[in-house]
Amino acid sequence: MAAGSQPAISYEGLPGSGVALITQGSSDFRTALEFGLDAAGRKAIRPVEPFLVILRNDASKPIAAAVVRYERVSREGRRTSANSIWLTTQNLERRKAHPGEKILIGPFGGFSRLLRDRPAWQDAAAASSDAARRAAEFAEEAEVRITLDSVVFDDGTLLGPDKAGLEWKLREYLRAERELRDEILRLPHASRRQYLTGIVEGAEYAVELELQPADAYAAHRAGAARVLLNLLENAPSEAQFVVWVNQVIGNPLPDPHRGA
Repeated sequence: MAAGSQPAISYEGLPGSGVALITQGSSDFRTALEFGLDAAGRKAIRPVEPFLVILRNDASKPIAAAVVRYERVSREGRRTSANSIWLTTQNLERRKAHPGEKILIGPFGGFSRLLRDRPAWQDAAAASSDAARRAAEFAEEAEVRITLDSVVFDDGTLLGPDKAGLEWKLREYLRAERELRDEILRLPHASRRQYLTGIVEGAEYAVELELQPADAYAAHRAGAARVLLNLLENAPSEAQFVVWVNQVIGNPLPDPHRGA
């Protein structure tokens, strides 16, 4: 493919889901980026804008998770796919995308975020370099198909084909957090550091992009344990640690289930 050219890009939303798919070239896309990102952030993502999408919540209830699927066809006809996810596991209002709010999703995790409050983009220089590298990689393809694969609302309702397996992954994430919270709160305070350290140091992370249920559970459990270990190190008292634990993993969403 000639230098500076782009692959054929197609987009597909989820009609009837109440979630609108906004793509580059529309005035809504540009307005949403200007509202939700600072100038450094907008500059950083510019190289990959054709491969970014914005999800606007036009439904009557908040969104808790969404997956966008990227299917690529090379010039030789080889097909590959990858998934980008935005989610929260906790039923906290500030973490969800409420009706009217928008979510930015890109072909790699660091660019997926809720477009709210226009926070300063952290490490914009590194992000810009990563975006340029990804854009060059995608430019080598003949075709890129971008689809909204699934969306989960905060009542657990899941819509979409869910080729990425969000339903079972989110179930495993929620189970990992519920069980870890129960375990850590049952322990004497003096035993918590050793217990959490054992989980973190004993974790074996799968290298596959598409995790199996057991891998998803173990990886998320280890990640949550790492967060709790950091809280434990900084808590001035046991009471404060318990408060922080409940704030971080004490308000789980309901398990996802297929909607009508």
